[in-house]
Amino acid sequence: PEATAEHWQEKLEESLERLGTDYVDVLQFHGGYYGDELAEKILESGMLEWAAQAKRRGAIRFLGITAENTSAGLERLIRTDRFDVLQIGFNLISQSHCDYARADEGVITGVIPLARSLDMGIMTMRTTTSGFLEKLLSQQLPGITEADVARLCIRFVLSVTEVDCALIGMTNRALVNENIALAVDRDNRLDLLDLYVRYPQGRQPEESA
Repeated sequence: PEATAEHWQEKLEESLERLGTDYVDVLQFHGGYYGDELAEKILESGMLEWAAQAKRRGAIRFLGITAENTSAGLERLIRTDRFDVLQIGFNLISQSHCDYARADEGVITGVIPLARSLDMGIMTMRTTTSGFLEKLLSQQLPGITEADVARLCIRFVLSVTEVDCALIGMTNRALVNENIALAVDRDNRLDLLDLYVRYPQGRQPEESA
């Protein structure tokens, strides 16, 4: 279909009708990787201007953007200051979007801190690594269960103070209750500064005895 404000408005109205509401809390630009060409296309398309008008009318409360990976194009879109929410792939084995390696020096790098500096809310997807880490460790470490690893993954993401919401797939009510308990129990947060301490030559001499 032709990409016009009228087309986008028509699709939004159709969605609102199906949902039985007159507004959506978050409308997201959904993508995986934003190369320079795609970012330029979005900026020139008028989509951001249309979304801003829809917000002013009250049809959209917040505007978001989703991405699997960091890119210069994504950073360019974030820096427009048009978006309220960033949803990005971030978990225990994919941490480049928020690197705490120098957090003890007050330096945290990645697209998540960038978005946070612009007052964007942060949601993570692939929070439990889409099952990869759970399956890997449960195959190699007798006694550990996929549920144990999933809980560790959730605890890690919730321990990142820049993260506001960790998206988690759940298949039954018991999992919902377990994950709610994890989310509200702030005593189970991990000490990320301690986790990221690294000594290239091994442990410090005073700790090796």
